[in-house]
Amino acid sequence: MRRASLHGGRRVRRRRSRGHRPGEGGVGELSSGTAAGRRGDPAPVTVRDLLSLPCLAPAEVAAGAAGLDRPVRWVHVSELLDISRWLIGGEFLLTTGMKLREISPAQQRAYAESLVRSGLAALGLELFLWLQEPPAPLVEVFEKAGVPLLVWRADLRFGAITEEVTRRLLERRGSGPRIDEAELTEELLSGNVLEPLLADRLEAAGLEMNQWCTVMVFARVSRSGGQDASPPGPELVSAVRSAVPPARSGSGPLHAARLGCSSRGRLVKVVLTGPSPEALLAGCNRAAEAVRQAAGFAPGLRLLWGVGRPRRSLHELPGALREAVAVMRFRARTRHDRAVDLDEIRLARLLLATPPTELRQFVQEELGPVLALPPAEAQELKRTLEALLQANFNVSAAAQRLHLRRQSLYRRMRKLTALLGPGLDRCERRATLLLALRAHELLWSDGDDPRDALASY
Repeated sequence: MRRASLHGGRRVRRRRSRGHRPGEGGVGELSSGTAAGRRGDPAPVTVRDLLSLPCLAPAEVAAGAAGLDRPVRWVHVSELLDISRWLIGGEFLLTTGMKLREISPAQQRAYAESLVRSGLAALGLELFLWLQEPPAPLVEVFEKAGVPLLVWRADLRFGAITEEVTRRLLERRGSGPRIDEAELTEELLSGNVLEPLLADRLEAAGLEMNQWCTVMVFARVSRSGGQDASPPGPELVSAVRSAVPPARSGSGPLHAARLGCSSRGRLVKVVLTGPSPEALLAGCNRAAEAVRQAAGFAPGLRLLWGVGRPRRSLHELPGALREAVAVMRFRARTRHDRAVDLDEIRLARLLLATPPTELRQFVQEELGPVLALPPAEAQELKRTLEALLQANFNVSAAAQRLHLRRQSLYRRMRKLTALLGPGLDRCERRATLLLALRAHELLWSDGDDPRDALASY
């Protein structure tokens, strides 16, 4: 080996990994919370551990030897120069350097710095076909950051390397909980991780996706419809996990099985998988009923939930999350816990495809005179309009929904006509008003102030 040409590089000494805090990465069985870090968890697989594998010999450390004990979560191969935006930390990244030779030193430095910021465990660089030496900017950045830059002067079989490294990582699966379920769920919902990496995460957790997937959300709300501002309690999280079994590999088909559950933020978010859209939606409705019965809410609170349209691809889950939140807000104005149907989800999808500024303008044009009233009066008339639309303007049915006498409802109807104008008997006008009410539920809180309802989730 020409050590001088490697800017001080040196062969790796084979020795046992130093001790680390339990839970710093690694893979294995799915953990329902912050199990990482429990006493008794095995030490994570480190870069130094992987360098003892025959498939990685003879590796040289071109930079960052101080970080050889960094924990490794997964292995990935990519030539993308912007790969860092898809990484979440702890990856062992392999590359031939094909793209690196085509860019300037400044761009090489930016590439290295982006990998360091992503929390990369180590970079493996083949010096054979495209590069003869590791680029100096990479050496400088990785040495300063203490992130190992490993190089090989041989034609590597990356497929064999990824297979062997994956096997080593998965050997820890039975040794203790290594994958945090909430963390996995947030990865699935982020939209920032490539689908092959998501599939790798699920496999490492012992989970298997069926043909379809979707997202459910749960929240505690007051009986009046307002959302409880506090985070979800442990009783709700426990009820959700009990109602939806995990999608274990080899467990057989289920209508709806859980790929992940997270209570970070103000909602409980669940990623589910099933064999068909119909089976998945039916399973979601059954799960919601089971959660409602098991959660045991305090007086004055009730369960609110929503579900997104089933998808074929994991990468479409962020859209399913937005739809689930939209459906949940639609249901906040109802007073009964009926099942969600595809019509609700389609309506949510339609409104979410419209820019918020246009939705606000539409709501103002259709409901502006009502919304300009004092909050209590505006809320009363919105509830009245909702009940009339749900009852197809059948006065007796709407009065029963509102627990009003018909004479009282007629008075409110006259006021609505005075504020919104004539034509409430036309189906097109009624459809427009229903859309405006649903758009208002997406964009406004229970008061008058406009707010993007999805931003806080």
